[in-house]
Amino acid sequence: AKASLTRHLNAGNRAATAQGFMGWLRPAAIRTRREAERDLFRDGRYPTGTIPVWAVDRNGRVDFSRPIRRLTETEALALLRPTSTPEPLPLPPQPPATRSWWQRLMELLKGKATS
Repeated sequence: AKASLTRHLNAGNRAATAQGFMGWLRPAAIRTRREAERDLFRDGRYPTGTIPVWAVDRNGRVDFSRPIRRLTETEALALLRPTSTPEPLPLPPQPPATRSWWQRLMELLKGKATS
């Protein structure tokens, strides 16, 4: 089942990929979970209507004991869309480049010396 799901996913066949989730039904008690996973993949909808947000520790481990927040579909999609294009920050003024002694000598010889 895993190979067919992966094969269909890599081939871009979303309908067959969604059906591939139903290839893992042991133990039988996970049927509801597999249907929810299939529907999430196929339709992009969470079965409970809200999307759980889990805490993560500084090592990147997820704490599944309870969600810290639940997002509606609208809230989750809003987080994925940028509100606007950020304006680039202005660069701080750069000090004039220090001229080498050679550049200063050449300017002096050419009559361009200002200091």
